Amino acid sequence: MTERPSDHNHRSVQLFEGSNVVYVDEQIMTPEQYSPLDLYMTLSATRDMLARHMDDFYNRTRRNHPGAHVERPSYTVMALGVDTKRSPVLSEQGRKYGTGLYTSQDEIALRLYPYWDAVRSVPLLPEIRLFHAGRHSLLVRDTPYEP
Repeated sequence: MTERPSDHNHRSVQLFEGSNVVYVDEQIMTPEQYSPLDLYMTLSATRDMLARHMDDFYNRTRRNHPGAHVERPSYTVMALGVDTKRSPVLSEQGRKYGTGLYTSQDEIALRLYPYWDAVRSVPLLPEIRLFHAGRHSLLVRDTPYEP
């Protein structure tokens, strides 16, 4: 495990070997508990640590799967929950054309734009993914997907 307190409100950020989830104070962040500024400050303070962890994860995956096409990893930084009218995750466009991976801001709900912008300001690349049971998460990556 790699751990370092961030500079923002003395939060502790944890990254575990073999995992691509960022834990803050031993939990995954949510929009209900963390503001866009919290997300920005946490990612900014741990940007170098996150980059090293992404490198290690990527290199380990390549070693474990020789000859396979391996992309740089995305890391879960925020649990967004299920897309509902009361707490939307996706825009109408995202719902209409959705594939489970959303890399364009116009595919997400307006309420999440500040979080998307916070990630881009770090600078990292944001994406939203649909996981099991209809739950969505905000992820970050350091390079675009290969064509």
